[in-house]
Amino acid sequence: MFVKYRLNRQIMALVGVVELFGAVVIWFQGSLLGPLGAAAPLGTSLGAIGYHLIWDTWKDAAPAMIAAALSVFVI
Repeated sequence: MFVKYRLNRQIMALVGVVELFGAVVIWFQGSLLGPLGAAAPLGTSLGAIGYHLIWDTWKDAAPAMIAAALSVFVI
């Protein structure tokens, strides 16, 4: 999928690091790190929505839209 969107391995690794950061840091809801941890997957979801709308159909972007909505809910 990253090849289809003309993204290299560094971008793929960056997306993975951001999502891992969000998954780990979201557990710290009592501090500033909790919302920051929810904002990290929101950023990747918004990027995924954009790429899906450019290269695919809106139906392919639906999982990213749901993930973005859930991230906003957590924030």
